[in-house]
Amino acid sequence: MRAFITASSVVAATLVAAGCASGPTAQDLDAQSSAMHMADFRSQGIATADRIIQDLAQQACSSDKPPSPELARQIQEQNLATIKWPAGAQYFGDFRAGERLAQNGRGMTWSDASADPALNGGNCYNCHQIDQKEISHGTIGPSLW
Repeated sequence: MRAFITASSVVAATLVAAGCASGPTAQDLDAQSSAMHMADFRSQGIATADRIIQDLAQQACSSDKPPSPELARQIQEQNLATIKWPAGAQYFGDFRAGERLAQNGRGMTWSDASADPALNGGNCYNCHQIDQKEISHGTIGPSLW
């Protein structure tokens, strides 16, 4: 009886392992998930469907492994190339106006239809601490204080 139980346990374990091994791979599941997102997401207002297509940096951040030094360098170079430096090397502006913009939560959401971009805010405090007196701020971005 004991040999029968051991043999049936081995057969059952083998069948379970074989059933698991025949399932979809992680790449298959990722492709299926991506296809579902592409099929179901629709553009509305300023939220366009192209937002769900990850660039190189987003792919690296979504990975379960850190990027290689070469990939990290490539991502850094790509992003540094997008920086628009101030005209005339004027690096310091009106910090009070900048703080007003950062503190202003109005504007640039999908439901806003502001014709004057000057009226839009940055809504930066949703992710960042801007002032030490601010008690309601996000924590997913670094402190800007």
